[in-house]
Amino acid sequence: MANINSTVLTGQLAPTSSNPLPAAALQNGKLRYATIEATVASLGASSDTFSLVKLPVGTRVVPGLSKIICESPGTTVTGTIGDAGSANRYLTSTALGGSARDIFWSSAPGTAAYVGYSIAAGNETIVWTSSTIGTPTTTAKIVFLIAYLYE
Repeated sequence: MANINSTVLTGQLAPTSSNPLPAAALQNGKLRYATIEATVASLGASSDTFSLVKLPVGTRVVPGLSKIICESPGTTVTGTIGDAGSANRYLTSTALGGSARDIFWSSAPGTAAYVGYSIAAGNETIVWTSSTIGTPTTTAKIVFLIAYLYE
């Protein structure tokens, strides 16, 4: 049986004077959550956008650790989560209903959903874009938990 070390561990086991913290870029940053609470009614109508949060350039959004929690909206609600560069960068069209919970990476495009997207200039504002919204229960709450890495 072979024992194989990651590049991070290899660097930790044999640091050098010029590189005392090898692969620091892989080890740094703090996981944080932006928590946005709203009512389903505040999301607007079909094709409307609801700006969730503005994150600093260079922040890494981690869709695999992000989720939406929604009370029963009383109607069909579908939408995407993205930014100015791509309306569905973090979440492709998803339907919410009942006590739906949707982990972003389950329907995010590409493998970056697992490792995170680095926010570029002009794409700092994370946005929900409504695809379908009927007439929701006015008090139905929705919570967006957006995980991101930032120093």
